[in-house]
Amino acid sequence: MLQLIQTKLVVPPPRERVVKRSRLYQRLDAGRNQRLTLISAPAGFGKTTLVSAWLHTTKQQHCVWLTLNSHDNDPLRFAQYLQQGFQAQLPQFNWQWLELLGHQVLINVVTTLINQLHEQAEQWVLVLDDYQMIDHPVIHEALTMLIEHCPPQLHMVLTCRQQPALPLARWRARNWLNTIGVADLRFTDYEGGEFLRDVMHVRLNQQIESQVLHQSAGWIAGLQLAALALSEAPSPEHGLRALNSGQASDISVYLLEEVFQQQPTSIQQALLALAPLDRFNRSLADFMHLQRELGSSQLDQIIERQLFIGALDQEWWQLHPLFRDFLLQHANLVDPELRNRVLALAAEWCRDQHYIHDAMHYALQAQAHQLAAAILTPWVGQFVREAAFYTLRPWLDQLPIHVIWNEPRLCIAQMWILITLRNGEGIQGYLERISQLVGSNEPNPLAAEALALGALAATMTSKLEQAALWGEQAKRLNTSNDPTIQGVMTFCLAVVAHFQGDAQQAEMFYQQTETLGQTINSRFLSTVGAVNRAGLLHDIGQFSRAEQICLSLIEQAQALPAPRPFMAGMYWMLARIYHQRHQLPEALVAVEQSLNNSKIMDNRQMWCVAQAQRVAILQSQNDYPQALHCLLQLEEYAIGHDNAKIRLIIQQTRCLLAIEQHDLAQATQWLALINTDPEDLNNPINQWLGGLLALRQAALDQAASLLNQALTTAERINFVPLLVSIYATLAMVLARQGQLPKALEQLQHALTIAEPELIIQPLLDLQAGLIPLLQQLPSSPLVLRLLHHNRLETLDLAITPREHEILRYLAAGLGNRAIAEALVIAESTLKRHISNLYLKLDVHNRTAAIVKAREQGLID
Repeated sequence: MLQLIQTKLVVPPPRERVVKRSRLYQRLDAGRNQRLTLISAPAGFGKTTLVSAWLHTTKQQHCVWLTLNSHDNDPLRFAQYLQQGFQAQLPQFNWQWLELLGHQVLINVVTTLINQLHEQAEQWVLVLDDYQMIDHPVIHEALTMLIEHCPPQLHMVLTCRQQPALPLARWRARNWLNTIGVADLRFTDYEGGEFLRDVMHVRLNQQIESQVLHQSAGWIAGLQLAALALSEAPSPEHGLRALNSGQASDISVYLLEEVFQQQPTSIQQALLALAPLDRFNRSLADFMHLQRELGSSQLDQIIERQLFIGALDQEWWQLHPLFRDFLLQHANLVDPELRNRVLALAAEWCRDQHYIHDAMHYALQAQAHQLAAAILTPWVGQFVREAAFYTLRPWLDQLPIHVIWNEPRLCIAQMWILITLRNGEGIQGYLERISQLVGSNEPNPLAAEALALGALAATMTSKLEQAALWGEQAKRLNTSNDPTIQGVMTFCLAVVAHFQGDAQQAEMFYQQTETLGQTINSRFLSTVGAVNRAGLLHDIGQFSRAEQICLSLIEQAQALPAPRPFMAGMYWMLARIYHQRHQLPEALVAVEQSLNNSKIMDNRQMWCVAQAQRVAILQSQNDYPQALHCLLQLEEYAIGHDNAKIRLIIQQTRCLLAIEQHDLAQATQWLALINTDPEDLNNPINQWLGGLLALRQAALDQAASLLNQALTTAERINFVPLLVSIYATLAMVLARQGQLPKALEQLQHALTIAEPELIIQPLLDLQAGLIPLLQQLPSSPLVLRLLHHNRLETLDLAITPREHEILRYLAAGLGNRAIAEALVIAESTLKRHISNLYLKLDVHNRTAAIVKAREQGLID
């Protein structure tokens, strides 16, 4: 486990001299009747000082303080600090169960905290200082949960520089929120005068003091800067003239001339060396000065001189942000390389202390890429086992490709990320590079792992021969029996069996992958095994089991410290299940979650697949304008990404949409485009689309041939949802051919496999063409449901007044645009009306519709 800085959990010690801000203490006291006090203002307005002084003044017995920085913008670290803070004061509570998971999980920590505090009699205060460092949605969600379910024993205080992304308006409406802002924090003239006299020991006449207070405008840091300048000036009048001059109005110039240049050279050097650091302790400061051969760190002198340095706790210190900014600017002028040298030294020190996040932060800031690679390399295995790609990927993105290219373990890390987030795209280059670096003839764990990952990527893209070749090579080189490699190879066997339609064998291998992952504490293997087992169960029509796995995985993943790459896939799977069951609102919610998680992980392929699912759901809702809008978004997003799978999904979606809108010419063009790739000719979905299009075109023999081909393939791989569609479509073809008994037999097949899991959406999407056949089948709950559904109800077959009008215009020979203008409707709306007419009249073109309408006496 990564080390935590325990002193970040300590309330800053009281200052010897401080302005007692009774009016604000009263505001804080009154705010305890509400759930949250938010103190929001820019730097230098005394937010931290105010809260710490209030806590010391009121002698708050039960308080947890957490000072935040950019490294805490990680749910895992945030949860660890939160747990540590409360456990230190509540040792009687049993928190060990969280540690057994290997990670502190933020949602569970918050849930436990709510429940445990609810049983306490004492009042508690939780302070999150510098919350502007947090923008992670998981942390915001956890904090929202804590506020929404806050026990009466707890009051929270947040200090930040800007409004946090929390539902403040709702909390304010519920009277849960107490706010203190810039206007409240500004020093009044009385407080400013007290600060000058009692804290800074600067005595001024009333006129000069009034001018200084006016210039500072209540800004505490600015007033402190002015007081230092005045105390060093030959006279107050001279100091005031300096403040009023053009130079003094520039904070950087003022700090340079009136503060920095007044210090001895040794302290100037010490300040410039500390400026690049977010925080520092004596050990870090001494290490840097020793490495730079500067003698002692001068930290005690800086503290004694009160040179804008503040204690974070009993160990750690930081420079005032404004003073630090000035020092960084000045250092860049006098020694442009100093910042990077200091940051590199800090990275080395943090590495040795196992502060890996801080070490990588400093090394990358210093652009010390070789150092960053050396720091990260030993930790790659742990991050991969934890599936912490959300943490790993940004670091790798900042490293030049040649640095990654020369380190086999970093190439392995990139391969894992490409498999998880890019479906293996671009993985072969890294595989070849690792082979160059470590060889592929002698046993080597890195070469074996790379080949196993190559086999996995090839398997995922249906390149089974290549997968088998790399898999055999991986087995030969894995003489150490590395369990991660064994898990990857077992997963490959599962995917191959899945593709070949051997569901029993595939499920066995998926379960073995999942179990092995749990055994070796590899969240990647355990999750990928479970997710793909759910996918297998979906494909073979066992929706209930698949849904149970997905919901369980989502519940587990929501408690994890960071968004996981598999969350998008889980929600996408749920969306497919709900769609097939005709639970369309639930399907839309699930697909939105999938899209959101795909964006968080920048998983482009998963986003495209989920967006295509959203289009399909909208089609089933007859919301064709919105479906088309989402399809256009998908096409725009896919531009520039030459991905054959995504391209095929778009083409299939376009073809089906055109068929449903009865734009058969457009559908024919899309189907022809699909079939330009010989590998796609045997795709059962493409064959079904061809059969459906041929049915709409009344090419019944062609339709029957294509559907029988699709049936053979779908039965071999046991793709149940598609089988329902194929059987039902084939039934409609046979009925049109006059083979009613065979048609009823095929429809009964569809109902038999659909009924156990209520896979009814494929039947509903075929609309009224099934009604005459359904009416001739024995009554059953599923048949009755289909007959009485809004889209297939017999009453829906009646021609509406609007459709009567359209029939008359069609008989008069008007085109679509003219009819739409005459009826004052959109042309797309007109096409839907015409499509419904064709279905109700059981025809496939205008001429047949007019003939049938005249036969039934609908038009003259």
